[in-house]
Amino acid sequence: MEINELINKIVIAFSLLGIVLAFRYLDGRAKARKKFRKPKYKQYKLD
Repeated sequence: MEINELINKIVIAFSLLGIVLAFRYLDGRAKARKKFRKPKYKQYKLD
C-alpha cells in the first residue's frame, strides 16, 4: 500500500463526508426556518 493511495482514499472519504454534512446542515436549517414561518408555496415543500 503506497502512501499516495492512502492519502487519496482519505481525501475522498473526507470530501464525501463534508458533502453529506453540508447537505444535512442546509436541510436542517431549511426545516428550522419552515417552523417559524409558513411557506408561501406548498409545492416547494420537501419531505
